[in-house]
Amino acid sequence: MDLSLSKEDMWSEIRHSAKSVINQGHKTYDFRIYNHENFKFKVGERHRLLHHKCSGRVKKPFEALAQMCSWIEKGAGLMIEQSFQGQVVQMIIVALGKGTACGASVADDPDFKWKIPMAHSLNFFIYEELKRMGFHYFEVGKTNYRSNMFQTLTDKEQSICAFKRGFGKRSFPLKRYAWFENKEEEVKF
Repeated sequence: MDLSLSKEDMWSEIRHSAKSVINQGHKTYDFRIYNHENFKFKVGERHRLLHHKCSGRVKKPFEALAQMCSWIEKGAGLMIEQSFQGQVVQMIIVALGKGTACGASVADDPDFKWKIPMAHSLNFFIYEELKRMGFHYFEVGKTNYRSNMFQTLTDKEQSICAFKRGFGKRSFPLKRYAWFENKEEEVKF
């Protein structure tokens, strides 16, 4: 998503069918932002437990989520919490780079039976907040139209890609990086 656009132009980039869902979501859900000034361990722990509940298993080890939480403590990340009537229903860690941000870990409560989809309003809330902070781009991630010889997409992955394509009319190259704690880890990889 190109955050350097005006708010009106950014809105025009959104798929028409998502706009009413975003507006309803902003009326239905509350959002809270945690940054290096107000982030506490208990917030990271809430995300970790929600992520495990959402996955139905321990998908990301404690160390990986602790590393992401350290980004927030260092000012290189945000945690955004979405709630409904005081109940936390979705959380996301957003990694912050030089002018660009991306979602690093998202989790929603599988027991919450929503009437208004959550992700649409959360995404647009993130775009508005990052724009206010001076960021230029938000990487939505893969938006493949189909599988290719290097990657076979599941039906769920194809559905997620289609959803993400609704947040922007243009595709930009997406670079992925691997972070290694030391040279030995990189060599093992």
